[in-house]
Amino acid sequence: GILQIQNALALREGSAFERGRFVGQLEKEMAWQAYDAARKTRDALMDARRRLRMDKVEDWGGLTEEQLRAKLTERRVMVVRDGEEE
Repeated sequence: GILQIQNALALREGSAFERGRFVGQLEKEMAWQAYDAARKTRDALMDARRRLRMDKVEDWGGLTEEQLRAKLTERRVMVVRDGEEE
């Protein structure tokens, strides 16, 4: 972070190559940290979406037979024709 940047700017000894190498390492480390933070954010978002989807699942266990039949018909799992179920 900031300490590494201060070290890079304070580095007066050595060749321009050494300073450039240090700055390159610093840039690469910062890029990896940004990538890792983005990955963790994506993973957390996907987990939150998954949990939200699981929380929205209705419990049909307490439905009466008529209510269950209506839900299944509404979801097009079951079709009622001429009073008979298919």
